Amino acid sequence: MATLSPYCAFIPVEEGIALYNYAGQTVIDLVPELVSLIMANKETIEEIKQIHPDLYTALNSGNFIENYPNEIYDQLINKMILEFSSAESFQLTVNPTLACNCNCWYCYENHDNMPLMDENHLSAIKQFISRKLNSSLNHFHLDFFGGEPLLGFDSIVKPIIEHLKYESKVFSKTYSIGFTTNGTLLDESRIQYLTSGGTNQPVRFQITLDGSRNAHNATRSTRDGRGTYDLIIQNIKSLLQNGASVMVRFNYTTQNAYTFIDVASEFDDLTVDERKRLLFSFHKVWQSLAKETTNEIIHSMEKTYKSWNYNVEDRIIYKGGHCYADKENCIVINYNGDVFKCTARDFDNKKRIGTLTSDGQIIYNKLYSDVLSYRFGTKECKTCRLFPICHGNCSQFSYENRFTEGCVLHYSEEDKQSIILKYYNAFCNALKPPLS
Repeated sequence: MATLSPYCAFIPVEEGIALYNYAGQTVIDLVPELVSLIMANKETIEEIKQIHPDLYTALNSGNFIENYPNEIYDQLINKMILEFSSAESFQLTVNPTLACNCNCWYCYENHDNMPLMDENHLSAIKQFISRKLNSSLNHFHLDFFGGEPLLGFDSIVKPIIEHLKYESKVFSKTYSIGFTTNGTLLDESRIQYLTSGGTNQPVRFQITLDGSRNAHNATRSTRDGRGTYDLIIQNIKSLLQNGASVMVRFNYTTQNAYTFIDVASEFDDLTVDERKRLLFSFHKVWQSLAKETTNEIIHSMEKTYKSWNYNVEDRIIYKGGHCYADKENCIVINYNGDVFKCTARDFDNKKRIGTLTSDGQIIYNKLYSDVLSYRFGTKECKTCRLFPICHGNCSQFSYENRFTEGCVLHYSEEDKQSIILKYYNAFCNALKPPLS
């Protein structure tokens, strides 16, 4: 029997009430009488066809109707399976080393006595890349992470890039390259190589800042105690001036949140084109217990940056999304050949999901299949109204919290309604035409 979709919500608006389908991103504006009609027939929704044919047509065309139990959930799962198993592209992240030239207090890695990748593992990665390119995939994305990946620029990073360039041409594949770096080791020659034809492709960078000059330098100093703010700003601008795209990740805490407003002026002299390739993204330091006032400061600052014509990444994307690491064609290879699924955890070998062989193949272990079995969340997620937005969180998090009773994120019903409302507001804002 057809029923009202479990993935829709009634949202009070100025004109009346909006019925928001957050699984399919559709909305219907209703008067109170029609809300009552829907609520009275939500378990027998086809009754509305006789009472109010136009309303039924609107509900049906907007995918507000579920024709059998779990119909929409099954559709979402099938869509996720297609996305997770797509063989169109492959994403490889390489850690040339876990060593770092900076000493940030919040970093989850131990950087002491960490070597660079050796020649044997470098050779194995090259063979792995060749194997993947000699397949049906169309695109190969290569990321460098760490540690600080540019510590191995000459001996690890550049040889891998050169190998990818050559093999992509041999197998007629496209490729792209990205770096997550602290930005301190981007000297002129490296910037020229990475932006002026050395890679043959545009390179994207993610570079972090920890506040304005004083706040940043108090957190991000070199091993010998020197501040890094001015150097990083200079290198970001040089990258932009040479055609690269840069996402500047603002790592905020309760202590430094208010200082980010002063960073914007560092980029006042960028050209229009350079601004287009600059994106700011605010992220809470995970160990920081940010207060509600801190969230308000960041929210206000995001609006201010946008009013100054800077690009700011939305922290809530109305379409929802999935963790990149839940895709089958996505792995991280550590400097020692250990294989992981994502970069959001430390690289302890107890957490590895496989190992890289000397001839460039991956041998997966049981943890790999155990973690991926939680790509659709825990059993509680199947009946949760937030599933189209949350998707059960990422598989790693769900696996780590698999023994948790109820929601692994500990969301109350009030929390869920608040999240749905935020997605509705983001959805409506996305529909608004740009200002002329």
